[in-house]
Amino acid sequence: PEKELRKEIVRPVQTESLLIGYRIPSIYSKDSDELSVLSLALFSMSSSRAHVRLVREKQMALSVRGDTVQEQFPFLFIVSIEMKKGIRAKVAEEELDLLIEDLKKTAITQQELDRVKNRIIFNTINETKSAAGFANWLASGAYYWDDPNYVFKLLDLYHRVTPDDLLRIAKKYLRKENRVVVVMKPEPKAYAYQ
Repeated sequence: PEKELRKEIVRPVQTESLLIGYRIPSIYSKDSDELSVLSLALFSMSSSRAHVRLVREKQMALSVRGDTVQEQFPFLFIVSIEMKKGIRAKVAEEELDLLIEDLKKTAITQQELDRVKNRIIFNTINETKSAAGFANWLASGAYYWDDPNYVFKLLDLYHRVTPDDLLRIAKKYLRKENRVVVVMKPEPKAYAYQ
């Protein structure tokens, strides 16, 4: 049975941080492409929903990041939030939960999705400008799918993603019982010399 796992750690840091990992299937899953697009739409752009809400509007976080770490085995959809000084990670977690619940009720707009698709194209062009970047793309295709040209097929798969696909994926994977939550807190202040 799935259940949420939680851990608090104390480290010599200035502010609290929140790290959430949602369990996702391997890179070979039919949901893999949609998960990648969803992470960009929610977390990986300055116009993403989480960045706009937590950094710009609520001004509770210094940064919000998200990424799908996809491998040949099941792994994690990772969300990382660095809080502003004096703001608890719990507040950001509650706000993130609201944002995700909103997403499960109303799909992202086609305009949001188009921005994400443009970002994917832009990133791909930038990554493949150099011989090393292009070789990395071909090597990834050969390694994961035994097809060096798979990366070109992947761009087509990303292009086919719809807002309804992302709604389905959010409902399926972005659930509390499907996540691991780690809160990093600063060490208690040491006594000052008197």
